[in-house]
Amino acid sequence: MKKLLLSLLVFSLLFACNTEEKPKNYVQLSGKITHNNSDRINIKDLENNTIKSIEIAKDGSFSDTLVVKKGRYIMTNGHEYAMLFLRPGDDIHI
Repeated sequence: MKKLLLSLLVFSLLFACNTEEKPKNYVQLSGKITHNNSDRINIKDLENNTIKSIEIAKDGSFSDTLVVKKGRYIMTNGHEYAMLFLRPGDDIHI
């Protein structure tokens, strides 16, 4: 009887301590620019609509979260740009 109670206690503790994380609905984007052309980074969709404008710190670093759908985006800094593929749950460091 003690073994049965002990087994039930162990199984209930295992199920109670379920640490499964919920999927993130955002992208964490961070990085550092050494020769920036602007004081902001803009994230745009393929129709050139600005999704988010991120301020660049004096040391060139930036960090922000973006709530976006999975797909391609454009990151601009002044006249320079880069294509990004973003997917919720990603943690991107540039």
